[in-house]
Amino acid sequence: SLSDGRNNRVMNNVVVVDTGFNGFAMSISGDNTDTFTIANNLIWGMPVNTPSTLSIDSDVTAIAENTTMADPLFVDTGPGIDPSYASYDFGLQTCSPAIGAARSAFVPCEDFYGKMRREVSAQGAIEHRSDEL
Repeated sequence: SLSDGRNNRVMNNVVVVDTGFNGFAMSISGDNTDTFTIANNLIWGMPVNTPSTLSIDSDVTAIAENTTMADPLFVDTGPGIDPSYASYDFGLQTCSPAIGAARSAFVPCEDFYGKMRREVSAQGAIEHRSDEL
């Protein structure tokens, strides 16, 4: 969720929404919403995990442009919300639709773990590294 500001961008993300949340995947508010760019994101978990459904908050426009509604295919999401589960792995499986889908002009040089991004990067915080499987 974003509020006010100028020239804010939400790009190249993987957004997972708890289907019981009854909210929105992304939302913006304030007086300057015309300067927000929301593009090139992968969203999963909208109502009953039906990728064809995109619920749009009234303050977000054009979110469907370059937005993929699909399972990101994480390596191991575990048994649900369980703080004792130690094997969560939000890296991407080789067949993930997020791989190679990022807009390179808006990709940081390193991923969440400090590893260099590829020239054609994955959406989300963790770059897919097939050579590390």
